[in-house]
Amino acid sequence: MTQHVYRVLIADDSAVMRRLLLTTLESEDDLRVVGTARDGAEAVRLCHSLRPDVVIMDLNMPVMDGLLATQKILEQAAVPIVVLSGYVGDPSSQMAFEAIRVGALAVVAKPTGPDEPEYRRMHDELVRAVRSMATVKLVARPPQRTDPIQPMAAHNTPTYVRAVGLVAATGGPAALHFILRRLPSTFPAPILIVQHITLGFVPGLVDWLSTDSKLDVRLAQNGEIPQPGQALFAPDDSHMVIGPGGTIVLGDEDPVDGQRPSGNLLFRSMARAYGAQAVGVVLTGLGADGANGLMHIKVAGGQTLAQDEDTSIVYGMPREAAALGAAQEVLPLDRIVAHLLSIAN
Repeated sequence: MTQHVYRVLIADDSAVMRRLLLTTLESEDDLRVVGTARDGAEAVRLCHSLRPDVVIMDLNMPVMDGLLATQKILEQAAVPIVVLSGYVGDPSSQMAFEAIRVGALAVVAKPTGPDEPEYRRMHDELVRAVRSMATVKLVARPPQRTDPIQPMAAHNTPTYVRAVGLVAATGGPAALHFILRRLPSTFPAPILIVQHITLGFVPGLVDWLSTDSKLDVRLAQNGEIPQPGQALFAPDDSHMVIGPGGTIVLGDEDPVDGQRPSGNLLFRSMARAYGAQAVGVVLTGLGADGANGLMHIKVAGGQTLAQDEDTSIVYGMPREAAALGAAQEVLPLDRIVAHLLSIAN
C-alpha cells in the first residue's frame, strides 16, 4: 500500500530555524516540505499557490506577523495551522493562544538544535502534531456570537451542583475561552478542567484564559478543596482526581489510554465523590478521552453534555461520548454556556 505523504509549508523569519524545521520534518518518510516563507505575507501567498496539508507558523515575523497570517490563511482556505512558540514567559506564548482562538489547531515549542538534550522530545512532539493536524478536515464555521447568552433549562437539574468537569483536546483552548469568559465570578461550583496540549503549555494557557475571565483560573494544587468560582486545570503531565474528603489529588501514575492527565479518571472520580451533583462536559478534540468517564457520571445520576459537531474543531471525543450513550445532550457551544448559566441561576 502506498504511504500517504503530507505536504507541509514552513513560515519562519529565521533561516536557521527554517533549515532545522525542514531537516526535522523531512527525516520522516510521510512528511514533505513543499515551501518555506520568511514572513507572514509570503506564507499567505504560498499557502494559496501550494495548497499544503498543514502550515507550521512562527508568530514574530516581519511584514505580517503569524497571528494576522493565520487569520488571512483561514479566511481563504481551510488549512490546519500549527503554531510555533516559546514556553510560558516567552512573549510569543500569549500570541500563540490568540492564534488558536482565531483558528490555529495546535501550539508546539520551537525545537532546539540536535545537540541539545531536549531535541529528541521536541522533534517527536513537532512530528506528532504535524501528522495529527494534517489529517484534520476543517470546515467553514459561523463567527462566534458576541451577544449575551441566556440561561436555558438544564436536563435533570439537581438543586445543587458540587462540581463541573470539562475535558478538551484539539480546539479546546478556544472553546474554553468561549465558556470561561461568559461565566460569572459567583458561579456556585468549581470547574475542573483537563486540556490535552503540548507538554509545557498548560501554564501559558492558564495565564491567557485568566486575563479574560471573571473566575479564579489557575493550576490545581495537590490537597486543596475546590471552591465555587474557581476554574482549576490539571497541571502538565499529571492526573487530577477528586480524592477522599473532596480534595484534589495530583499523580504521575501511568497514562490512561495514552493520556496523562486523563479526562476519564477525572470524571470517574467526580462520579464517586459527587454522584448526582456532578456535571461532565466533553468538548472538541481528537481521540476518545472523557467518553467512558462521562458514562460514570451519567450512571451516578449527574448531568452529562457533549459539544456538537458543527461547533467542534475536531468531532472526535464528543462523537465517542455520544456514540457510547454517555451524553444526555449534544449541544453547540453557546447552548453549553447557557446550560452552565442555568446552574449559576
